[in-house]
Amino acid sequence: MSKIFAVDNTTEDAAVDEIRDYIREVARALPHMGEEIPISWLHLNSRLKTKRKEGDPFCTFQEVVELARDPDIRITDRHTLAWVLTFFHDRGDIIFFDEPSLRDDVTLQPQVMIDAFKTIITVPPYQHGRKMKAKDIWARFLAKISKMKKQQTGPDLSKMWERLEQEGILSDELLTRIWEKKDKELKEELEKPFLLRHKSFLKALMEKFYLICNATPVSDLSKEVQQEEIYFVPALLSCKRDNAKLYPRKMHVCPQALYFVFSEKFLPSGMFCRLQALCVRRFGLKKSCVFAGCARFPTGIQQEAFVITKLDHYLKVELLSSSKVFTEGLRVRKFLSSALFEIKEKWIPCIQYKLFCRTKQKGRREPVFRALPTTSDGPVEQDSGVPSAFRDIWMADISQAYRSENSGGDGPVILQPKGDPSNMRTIGPVLDTMELGRGLSLDQCDHTRSQLTPKDRVNNLVKLIQNVENRYQLGAAVEMCCPEFADCFLREERGKELVILHTDDYKEEFISPLQTAVSESGVSCLTKNIQPTDSTENIEPTVSITEKAVKLLLNTINRMVVLVISPQTLHHRHWSNLDYEFPVRNEKLLLPILLYPPGSRDRMVRVLQQRAPVLCSLERKEIEMDGRVSDERLEEIVEKVVSDKEREPLLYQLSRAVGEEWIRLGQELRVGKPVLDNITGDDDSQKAFQMLKAWRTRTPHGPLHYLPQLEEILRIMGKPSVAAAVLDMYKNHCDALECKEVSPELTEDKHWSLHLPGEGKYLCRQTDLGVVTPYPLHVTYKSANWSDRWQQVGEWMPVGQLFSILCEDVEGSVDILLPHVLHLADNTEITRESLQVVHVVGDSVELLPVTELTSSHAVTRFKKGSLFGVVGRTEEVNSVPRRYLLMAFRSLQDSDRPELKIYIVSNTKEMKETLKEDEKEWNFEPCDFRTCILNLGDICCLEGTVTSAVDKVVNISPEHLKVEDTLNNNQFYDSFRVVATAEIWMSNTSQLHLELLKMTDVEAKETTSVSKLTLGDKKPQSHYIFLPKPSKMFLATTVRPGGEQKVVLSIGRVRNVEKLKGHDLMALTMAEVVKVIKNARLRVRGITQDDYEMSKKILEKSGDMNPTLLPYGTQEDIRDDMTTAHLVLMPSRSEPFGLVGLEAIAAGIPVLISDKTGLAEMILDLIEQEKLGAEHRHVIVETSVNDSDTAGDVKRWASKIVDILKYSKAEFEKAARLKRELVESRYWEESHLTFLQACGIPAGATGQ
Repeated sequence: MSKIFAVDNTTEDAAVDEIRDYIREVARALPHMGEEIPISWLHLNSRLKTKRKEGDPFCTFQEVVELARDPDIRITDRHTLAWVLTFFHDRGDIIFFDEPSLRDDVTLQPQVMIDAFKTIITVPPYQHGRKMKAKDIWARFLAKISKMKKQQTGPDLSKMWERLEQEGILSDELLTRIWEKKDKELKEELEKPFLLRHKSFLKALMEKFYLICNATPVSDLSKEVQQEEIYFVPALLSCKRDNAKLYPRKMHVCPQALYFVFSEKFLPSGMFCRLQALCVRRFGLKKSCVFAGCARFPTGIQQEAFVITKLDHYLKVELLSSSKVFTEGLRVRKFLSSALFEIKEKWIPCIQYKLFCRTKQKGRREPVFRALPTTSDGPVEQDSGVPSAFRDIWMADISQAYRSENSGGDGPVILQPKGDPSNMRTIGPVLDTMELGRGLSLDQCDHTRSQLTPKDRVNNLVKLIQNVENRYQLGAAVEMCCPEFADCFLREERGKELVILHTDDYKEEFISPLQTAVSESGVSCLTKNIQPTDSTENIEPTVSITEKAVKLLLNTINRMVVLVISPQTLHHRHWSNLDYEFPVRNEKLLLPILLYPPGSRDRMVRVLQQRAPVLCSLERKEIEMDGRVSDERLEEIVEKVVSDKEREPLLYQLSRAVGEEWIRLGQELRVGKPVLDNITGDDDSQKAFQMLKAWRTRTPHGPLHYLPQLEEILRIMGKPSVAAAVLDMYKNHCDALECKEVSPELTEDKHWSLHLPGEGKYLCRQTDLGVVTPYPLHVTYKSANWSDRWQQVGEWMPVGQLFSILCEDVEGSVDILLPHVLHLADNTEITRESLQVVHVVGDSVELLPVTELTSSHAVTRFKKGSLFGVVGRTEEVNSVPRRYLLMAFRSLQDSDRPELKIYIVSNTKEMKETLKEDEKEWNFEPCDFRTCILNLGDICCLEGTVTSAVDKVVNISPEHLKVEDTLNNNQFYDSFRVVATAEIWMSNTSQLHLELLKMTDVEAKETTSVSKLTLGDKKPQSHYIFLPKPSKMFLATTVRPGGEQKVVLSIGRVRNVEKLKGHDLMALTMAEVVKVIKNARLRVRGITQDDYEMSKKILEKSGDMNPTLLPYGTQEDIRDDMTTAHLVLMPSRSEPFGLVGLEAIAAGIPVLISDKTGLAEMILDLIEQEKLGAEHRHVIVETSVNDSDTAGDVKRWASKIVDILKYSKAEFEKAARLKRELVESRYWEESHLTFLQACGIPAGATGQ
């Protein structure tokens, strides 16, 4: 109960201080108060506020992902980012819901939702002249509407407004008109219009808060009827109560009514409005009767209905029946308790209400309210004072509540709680699930709902379950409904069973083949028919799909339920209107598969949305059923439902090696004794897997983190063979990782700095230094000199660059990849034991083992210290060939005699950059380089000739150079000096040819060629077309049309090239497109920060479009952009080839390309050669290079774009065919062969 303070405002009352203290006390208990948050969250919040100032009140989740990559933020995990945005939402900074239908958009200005809703509820008669009588106001308004009707064609707007005002029914057409007008007003006020651009998202937000609900009639799938899209807006409902309609003459009213009485006599009107919206969404308007302040809704039985009436501070619920038999009271109570609690959690979490009945007392004329007795211990006692007639209708089943026995997981690993559940804000679905599974009685659920704060409700729920025999059921329910909090509750690990829940249709075409495919993959699979046709099925035909799915998943022997949604599944007999809302939100436990006949997909989705919005929002597989399902689609589903055994091969492989030592290993890894005691299984390896999995779930990172820990523990245990097996697993996992090249930042003190985002293998572009890390890591490093830190001894010699390396916040194993210069291609004698890593800490030096040796790097485990460098055992590596660079620098001084320096240096990126910097000071610049293989101590000479020149001399000195390692950047190295008497830089005919020779016999002056350089500006005599092969990354990409927005993507810089690249044409075209395709959206990738404003102005010249501009990105970024796109544009007026268009085709995305591109020419050539189908010529759009033809170009491009966006599914199928045919044509092979021949490489030399 809230506190009440009496304050005397005529004196300095001490009660004011008490109020202040109480406010502080309440504030401290609010969510997030007193919590520490990372500074990076504040940086992100600051970036969002800056973005808000740009004027657009919305941005996409992907745009926030881009912002979060900032070095000051570095939030790279999408789940973490969603959690951060949810925190900002709770603070009121933004609106964000991490739900499938809403998570793609972020509202930067929460006020816009109020502004949007205000445009609907503030109807014109009440906007002006408030002092006029309502009748006169409305008359003036209707006169104005009448005048408008004469000036325009279309729907009768006055009737639409009247229907909205009287019945609360808003047509989609009227909503569009209202928001068009408001957008126009915003534009006139020099503000950015946003309503129509974000119409779908705004509607979804308003539906989320039950401000409106979609009331479009939806029936079963037997007949296709085109329905007008309408919404119910309860706040505008003004039609007065009509008892004749509310209580039909043939219906009898039950004398026993149920009351929801609100505390402090406070029942906000918005509470009832939201309840009306929720009920209309569930029951529809056709069978309902809705008035201002009251409504009648149907039940699951045709003869019964119920009426809800708002009276002062309470809600009255009455049952109606045509037979005078009232059987639906308990189900109505359950439904309304759940519905009101859902509204309470979303809207006013601390509002209080209780359930009452009304009884007559002696000596009083008026009946009095009697609260239904509640207890946290179970059923209400019979002598509670509640009339028996009331009990029979509204409480009859409460005394029969029982707790179902959970049969447990296949391997009974008990997962201990490891988090604080009090942070949960929503437990409504959990309570519904527990009541459905009879884990809690309805009375216990209502007792929990009555607690004041979310924290109180969670604590009460935990307390209720502690003394229950089946105490693990709550954990299973939370895992189903709120998976993000599953680890906070005690629960059983799930077993292996997979259940396919289905109806009778498509059994032969899909159900049986799926069961066979799943079983063949090694997964235990059962089928359950929603409507059993024989006695073997142990599911009652009267139980709804919601209840069936919940009961199957509460039994933790079942790992997953595959719910097959077919036309029969969506029949109303399987969905009771009075059911709880479908509560399962964990996509790892439930996989919906939508099977639809050709042409019925959209209608089935609409029906599913009405039946179960939560289920509809889950990620699902969709299959068009036209005969038996293909093996490829079955394989996709099998891949989705594979068990932990397939997902965690590392642990299974290790468990077989550990065997009977699993208990000892568990003790060494500090796995709790209760966990070890509860582990059972068929053999030791299975038990070892259960133990390892329980331990692994406690580790914060993946295999790169936990495998080295296992290897170390096993070595300590004296199990070298098993430790070696773990080390091999670690190496295999590392080898499988994609090596990502990264560009470091240069700090003020001349150190390189890398912020690595998470687990992975990374290689620095500047130094070739590599890092393998299991978690986000900050690395700083620079090159060092051996001569300063390492006094070479006879046994060891440097074979690679020395680095000073610092890693911040190292929590476990980190490997560093140190580059070496040894040429190991044909050398089998050098192993990792031949090399060591020098590690210098202060004045002390140690040698670390090399854990892996590759052709370019030696790998070792990072240790705290500063210096790392690779050394080799002198007697073994001294004779091993090394990789060198032959580098040429030319003088920039004016001279008619070109002068050059030619160096032979160790092939390290650091030495290459050092030479460039040194020679720059002497006014020399690099002009060419070649790699070469030499031995330490080789004697080399240089010979030179000039072609196409007569009597020209080349002077070279010195005569010989001795090859040495150049691994220090603090000393100078000798070079060849070359002077030619011919001008080779300004001539198209003369070239200088230099050849490096190695002395094989000094006395006999015998030599062998090592490398050659050709210098000069001579032009080639022939030109060849080189056609690139599509990137493997894009070829491996899988795409399909999805999302409410139709995204059109363009890649490339805009500023200063808008004419050349056709961006001006694209902007004008998209302005026309959005007039037809309202949800079309343009995204442009490749905009620098400096070019942002100018690029935006270029693309917004038409004034009818607000494109999303994205910064330069990696190939991965472009690939991710393409996976969300419906179309990729390349409207260039001149383009030598067009790699972006090729990569889009390789990804299988619809494209449109200008006919002024090399890619268009290639496609036409392939069509002419019959390597591509003629239909693919339609991806090419005729584009003029003249400004005078722009109008025609816009018309052609707009027509093509609209057609593709309208029929996305068919266009993606065409794009898939184009991809397949293009790959099969192998168009690139001939040009690649010509390129190799031009380089002097004979055919077949590459083995390809």
